[in-house]
Amino acid sequence: MKTMRSLRKKYKFMGIQVFAGGGTADQINTPNQIISNDISDELNLINASVSPIVSHILRGGRKTPTNSTTIEWIDSYIRKTDTLLNANITDTDTTLTVDHAEVLVKDSILSIEDEIVYVESVSGATATIKRAYGETTAEAHTKGVEIKNMGIFMEEGGELKPSTVKLPMNIENKTGIIYEQFEVTESAKHTYITGQSGMTAYQVESMKKKEEIMSILENKILNSVKFVSGKSRNNDGVKSLIKKHGLVRDAEGVELTKAFFDEVVKDIIDAGGGNDLAAGKYFVVAPYGQVNRIDNFNKETIRTSQDERVTGTKITQIVTTGGTLGVFHANSLNGDELGILNLEELKIRELYPLKEEMGAKTKLADNYFIHGELTVELGKVPCQMWVKNLKR
Repeated sequence: MKTMRSLRKKYKFMGIQVFAGGGTADQINTPNQIISNDISDELNLINASVSPIVSHILRGGRKTPTNSTTIEWIDSYIRKTDTLLNANITDTDTTLTVDHAEVLVKDSILSIEDEIVYVESVSGATATIKRAYGETTAEAHTKGVEIKNMGIFMEEGGELKPSTVKLPMNIENKTGIIYEQFEVTESAKHTYITGQSGMTAYQVESMKKKEEIMSILENKILNSVKFVSGKSRNNDGVKSLIKKHGLVRDAEGVELTKAFFDEVVKDIIDAGGGNDLAAGKYFVVAPYGQVNRIDNFNKETIRTSQDERVTGTKITQIVTTGGTLGVFHANSLNGDELGILNLEELKIRELYPLKEEMGAKTKLADNYFIHGELTVELGKVPCQMWVKNLKR
């Protein structure tokens, strides 16, 4: 039997360590087990086109440890101060309804075209108002005109009045385990595969499995849904986190166009994401069908073949009124959806990193395991957008 010293020497070139320990053959912790460290560096070497979003996270260094199966973080909403009138009002109406209830604050004054009104009380998205305030003239206003909140009205020496704020929200996520396995027979271990640049069967199979892991990671990051049942658990992905806490736009079957992007970008700006949009931090993450539609936009509104600074790949860019959006394809998404995401706020949190291990031999073949436990943290969720029900 080979000594531990000889095993360590043999596998040193692969960058893996050899440990001895107890355990049973059907478990990962097995005798004379070969254990690799974090395989993230190897995943970084995989072509970014396999999963641009995973490559963006890994190559951007947004992978940090956690010491719990539950993670929590605090995210803040910015209260809107402008909205749109939701229904026509005459010059004598004393109530109005708006699109965004948070704009309405008791004792504040609102600007509606050339008229100023005073908010006497608020119920949901409807306010009771005093018209023609501050020597302005009461006028009829049509649905869709802009309304701006100019703050709580205070007279000199007046009593203090309460305001309204949106409290920070606490977001929770769970970790989930990724596990994959592959086998290399004893005979294959000692052969070099034709056309594979002198690579062994193990090296070929290991590389193939790591490409699969990139796709699995993309699914887990984008589409996963949180659950806990005894020792079984899984994490929320980006889509689920946005549906709970962010911006969701139902496209109602319309086709993706440049004008549609301008509309959803306005929603992100209204939610407080304008500065990050202008800084180029947002990306469209879309299935191939929608990426093809983007490529068919008027070429005057598209910048193509731009170098993406993190992954180093060529990407399409959409120039909108609010900022420039990079475009990443994501095979894991349904054909009628896409995300508009500030990717710099997307992180992987690891309970333990993805690693490759070899179990104890039970037949004339070696069994290899790739596994890790991780979750997703998405910051600035109120400014992240998910679009559903697009025309396929």
